Amino acid sequence: MKHPHLGVLLLLNVYLINAGNNTKVLKLVQVLFRHGDRTPTETYPNDPYQHWPEGWGTLTKLGKQQMYQLGQLLRKTYKDFLSEDYFSETVYVRSTEADRCIMSAQTLLAGLYPPTKDQTWNSNLLWQPIPVRYIPRNEDNVIAMKKNCSLYDTALKHAYETPRIKKIDEENKDLYEYLSASTGNKMNNIHAVELLYNTLEIEILNNLTLPEWTNNVSLDKLREIAKTNFAIFSDTTLMKRLTGGAFLNEALSFMYKKINSTSKLDLVLYSGHDITIVTITRTLGFEQLLKPKYGAFIVFELYKNEDEDFEIEVLYGDSFETPPQKFEMEFCPTPCTLKNFVDRYKHVLPKDWEAECLNPY
Repeated sequence: MKHPHLGVLLLLNVYLINAGNNTKVLKLVQVLFRHGDRTPTETYPNDPYQHWPEGWGTLTKLGKQQMYQLGQLLRKTYKDFLSEDYFSETVYVRSTEADRCIMSAQTLLAGLYPPTKDQTWNSNLLWQPIPVRYIPRNEDNVIAMKKNCSLYDTALKHAYETPRIKKIDEENKDLYEYLSASTGNKMNNIHAVELLYNTLEIEILNNLTLPEWTNNVSLDKLREIAKTNFAIFSDTTLMKRLTGGAFLNEALSFMYKKINSTSKLDLVLYSGHDITIVTITRTLGFEQLLKPKYGAFIVFELYKNEDEDFEIEVLYGDSFETPPQKFEMEFCPTPCTLKNFVDRYKHVLPKDWEAECLNPY
């Protein structure tokens, strides 16, 4: 990925990008981000840390600070495009049903839209309420990607049974046995290792001393196995189509509404998980194994160029404190027109998600 070299000009309250003799006008920004620092969602029987005051899988104070900082970063990045005032018709925020994602969206918005003088309603509180929408986890095929999809479930089962994954399991048989004996949990596949690593990583980030048995294990190796498990959820083109493709269709729908002037939205925010980030990047053709940090984010920018055509640019921010960098899409190099994007990614864009999933009605 390369750093974007963009000339920014504010003129008549529009955000312009100068590239040589070409001028592009930014029309819509969509940001998908991972929630902030959290407590473990689960533990293992022999874990010395069985109690987390905030509860399981919840956003921590550090996580709130991270999301507030991400909001400030987005404000700085798009200060010449986004209004300082919050208007409901120009901002739409969607989250998964998970509390940590809803709370992450709320704290991000506090950093992105602190009330201006005209919108201040309490002089002692630099905050204003902004709605965050979500649907039940089992109905969400866009961000949580947990809505029932029979065809996807079958594909995922097959992915775990491929020779490549079986080879990884066989090569790590001794490691699995050691982990099973040490943790008190049965460890016999990459998915189990990923869940364990997530817990250990959180304990490290919270400055907790790991148990002695971890001295005999390479945490880097566990991390690589965890990254492999993240990738397996979008292992094939079909799996990408049924997960990341649904998200891309959602993002495209907002673009078309903006183009057709049926929407006044300038900003769409999606609060999701690490697996959401991994799945979308892989759907876009980025095959490098990832384990996104807290606050990692993907930006989809829609521009109108001087030829009255629309272009898409994708950027990636490694964390809540990292300015986004240009994301080179494998199938649609810059300048990527909206038409070319849809054409070149049509293999991962479902036409009828429900029908393709073979879900009974």
